[in-house]
Amino acid sequence: MLSTQKKFFGEVNDAFIWTQVKEENTDTTRETTHGRIEIRKCKIMKAEELLVTHFIEKWTHLKTIIRIDYERIENNITFCNTRYYVSSKLASADYFNTAIRGHWGIENQLHWHLDMTFEEDKNRSRTAHSQVNLNILRKIALNKVKRSDEKLSLKKRRFKASLNKDYLEKLIFS
Repeated sequence: MLSTQKKFFGEVNDAFIWTQVKEENTDTTRETTHGRIEIRKCKIMKAEELLVTHFIEKWTHLKTIIRIDYERIENNITFCNTRYYVSSKLASADYFNTAIRGHWGIENQLHWHLDMTFEEDKNRSRTAHSQVNLNILRKIALNKVKRSDEKLSLKKRRFKASLNKDYLEKLIFS
């Protein structure tokens, strides 16, 4: 027996395959950076036009179904991926394409800082909830270190805080 999410995914996927998306409900962006080309094609549909009544009744705030076809060309090799999103907001394809791209930029930057500043990928904590707890503490610490206006890198600010109690208190309570 299929789960509700798998049924929902199947219905959404089929709808985008079999339904012609209006031109005004599409947006394409193309970026060339770091020797690669990234193309994102966003298509949106109103949930009420797309889904059977069962899903509309189950997810009452659902307004928009979004599909992003992502293509990355790097060293003459093409990577393709399709992602689906749901939203309780009615907005344009351009809005969703930009918002989703911005979300992943923030997400990637956060993880990069956690790894570079706190070497999170080297963490070998495995006991109970220690990984989750340490991740939360690192995010709090990263936020505090970022808020400092000192002209040091984040890693150097963290190191300075580990050596100087007064500096640490200044970071925490400012």
